[in-house]
Amino acid sequence: MRSDKSLVERIAELCRELHVPVDMDLVCYTPEEFDAMRDSPFVVRALSEGPLLYTKGSVGGREAVEFVEGKLEEADG
Repeated sequence: MRSDKSLVERIAELCRELHVPVDMDLVCYTPEEFDAMRDSPFVVRALSEGPLLYTKGSVGGREAVEFVEGKLEEADG
């Protein structure tokens, strides 16, 4: 999503909106930022190994919370 806000401002807003009950690394890149980083080791690994929590057209941040809750339940197992 295009934004006039800085990366730090977007991440802070995302954290406030999601109310995730555990520590989590969140990234919120604009399409231009993402394209510039596409070949970086961080992005390559995140795309190949990380779970997809949100994509355009999905319901929203609820998927992220449900994913984290599921992982917590598995850990408590």
